[in-house]
Amino acid sequence: MLVFLILCVLLGLATAWAHDAWLRRKICTQFPAIGSFFDHERGKLHVIEAGKRHLPPVVLIHGASGSARDMLAAFSPLLSHSTWLHAIDRPGMGYSVNSCSDLSVSGPDIQADVINAYVVGRGLDRPIIIGHSWGGSVAQCYAQKYGSETAGVISLCPPLFPWDGAGSWYEHVVTTPVIGPLVAHTLLTKYGLTQITPGIERNFKPEGAPAHFAQAIGAALILRPQPFQTNSVYGLHLS
Repeated sequence: MLVFLILCVLLGLATAWAHDAWLRRKICTQFPAIGSFFDHERGKLHVIEAGKRHLPPVVLIHGASGSARDMLAAFSPLLSHSTWLHAIDRPGMGYSVNSCSDLSVSGPDIQADVINAYVVGRGLDRPIIIGHSWGGSVAQCYAQKYGSETAGVISLCPPLFPWDGAGSWYEHVVTTPVIGPLVAHTLLTKYGLTQITPGIERNFKPEGAPAHFAQAIGAALILRPQPFQTNSVYGLHLS
């Protein structure tokens, strides 16, 4: 009987794992990597460009649980005709990959260094840096360290002061050894897909969310183990 129960549990886990993997493949097919990749000493950045190369460069830095698609959806209709946009998947987020531990690149100052490496590597002359939320903290660090090399820095709703929050329950779960990877590969995607619409609606209250917002920003991209766990590490250690 014990052996039978163990086999049932293993079969259930394997089925849940396979289902989540299938859902993730659908998400990646729907929202593929559409930018280029930039290698740096801590990993690889995925960057989506819009506009013309001869125009003034603008670097867009997204917030928590997001990707470069967030900022591109917001700013491309307004700025792509007059600037050269560089929407960056922050380290380990979207399609960017960390070759080091997530914790070692969890500081906004470190992420500012990574983005500056991209700016220098691409030869962007005095870019305007725009960061939102978590990315706004990165933008502020960029201003402190490299402000003289920019044409301006804009931070939108940035967290700039320490707080005593304990972090979200799911951040603690997915960053727990053994349990975290198991949950991230068997339950995260299927459960997360049921929470995208309610989560967007909560963020826009009391106003309503724009039509097709989740599709426009590729919201489901966060529901993959690597970026979700990375995002959780960043959320728990932002200070």
